[in-house]
Amino acid sequence: MGGRRWRKKKKEGKQEELWVVDNEYRAAPKRRSYAGLWAKKIESLRCKSEEEIIRKREDAFYKKTAKLWRKVWETDGFDMGKLWDYRDWGMRAFKGGKDCPIVVQLYSKLGLHRYNMLEGTNLQLHEVEKYNKEGRFMPARYYITLLAEDPAATPSSLVAFQTELYESSCNTLNHTCVIARLKGTKSTGNLDRFHDGRDLPEWPSFAADDDKSSRILYEVLESEWEENDWIGLYLQVAVVTTNRRRAYDNPDLSGLKILNVVVETEENLPKETLLKCFTSVVVYISYDQDLGGDIGVCKRRAIVRRTVDPISKCFSLVGNVGE
Repeated sequence: MGGRRWRKKKKEGKQEELWVVDNEYRAAPKRRSYAGLWAKKIESLRCKSEEEIIRKREDAFYKKTAKLWRKVWETDGFDMGKLWDYRDWGMRAFKGGKDCPIVVQLYSKLGLHRYNMLEGTNLQLHEVEKYNKEGRFMPARYYITLLAEDPAATPSSLVAFQTELYESSCNTLNHTCVIARLKGTKSTGNLDRFHDGRDLPEWPSFAADDDKSSRILYEVLESEWEENDWIGLYLQVAVVTTNRRRAYDNPDLSGLKILNVVVETEENLPKETLLKCFTSVVVYISYDQDLGGDIGVCKRRAIVRRTVDPISKCFSLVGNVGE
């Protein structure tokens, strides 16, 4: 049998085309469908085109994000211009003014408090000018630019001030102030490595002999806590931050009334010196809170620990409130 010849062979009701090579039957190669090839090629090009578009968009996005965070490092997060990242953990800009949330006003006062204690000044908050917020929800980091003034200065003048404070957890007082400075000056030190993660101490019992012998406790008179307004500021911050359900709740603080204050320190300092110096202390505050309505006045207690880093002078506040 010479050359090639074609035969038809039935198999399972169908005809299978066979051809002879060297006296052996083999299946003929299937004929290609050009329509199918073109469909696959078009699908491949479409996928490559989509991947290229996605890649280009990602490259542009990451370049923009890198540019934003480089701007944060250059400005310490304050004067960012119009460059923003609107993701949940990105940066946003907000205006200040009279309608500024109370938590931002309190954080501004904490920054001024740190500056006043270290520099011996008496700057008071005049108005929040603007603030940038890193993170959409709690906890977040705040970069606040504000206007401050010294009430005793004549003539009165406003100075621009900047402070940065970050929250370490939600609905608790665990905050750190890392920048507090006049605008135009620079901060020094490793600011982001300072954190107080210790447990709070037990409420002191003056009836116990061990408290009197092993703990340095000072009872603060009403005239003294009124003169040292940072004590009332710590109470307000504790009440606001431990009762927030949303980032910008504005609770009424007019119903707070301090009843008793005790300050604890690890340094053997006179009480007058302790209240004026910026050192680590624990403040125990008994107070009344008028909640209004059927609830009325509740007697409550707050513990606030201030920890000061001896090198950078950053400070943290850790505390809670309860019955």
